[in-house]
Amino acid sequence: MKSEKISQDLLEAFYKVGKLRCFDPGQTIYYQQDYGNTFYYIIKGRVRAYILNQNGKVVTLDVIGEGKIFGASDLFLGGLHTSNIEAVNDVKILEFDLEQLLPYLSKSPQSYLQIIAFLSESLKALSNQIRRLSLLDAQAKIVDFLLEKTASPHPSLDITNSQIPYSHEDIAQSCSLQRVTVSKKLKEMERFGWIELGYRSIKIKDRKALEKYVRSHL
Repeated sequence: MKSEKISQDLLEAFYKVGKLRCFDPGQTIYYQQDYGNTFYYIIKGRVRAYILNQNGKVVTLDVIGEGKIFGASDLFLGGLHTSNIEAVNDVKILEFDLEQLLPYLSKSPQSYLQIIAFLSESLKALSNQIRRLSLLDAQAKIVDFLLEKTASPHPSLDITNSQIPYSHEDIAQSCSLQRVTVSKKLKEMERFGWIELGYRSIKIKDRKALEKYVRSHL
């Protein structure tokens, strides 16, 4: 899936009406079931969207990076946040509400369409994560995640079609797995010649083998 890139017109509108906020790693931006009439644009860093199930287990829904928006879909669901959002690293974001943005959107129909495209992209990512968590075993979860992320290159985040700048802990959070499990599975995949591990990076060496592995586990 091609990653949606924000237009200059929409970016300028964000900066005109947005309130700048900064968060430290691990700091909560908002909690699930909190009421909110605003959404956010990430200038710098990554945030993690997660929920807690009935047993208190953390389930990561998505890790969202620079140049993306989050929280917008909650505005159409009664204003209650459907997940918790916390900063993964140092995060700088713009916060704004839809009413402030509407005058600018009305001047640019293309910006309206882009907001819809961002919402569609978020729903697609959520659908993929639900499929991954419910149908795949640990190794297949990791493989599927690597394929999904590298299918949407993001140069500003150093994500290419063959490499992502993620640590083992980042992968563990994204796939709702234990770090020790992720490290074990990644090392197995490296021995198979599918990937190459580096410092806070993973390089895909045999994409066809990864795709074949995931297909065999669906």
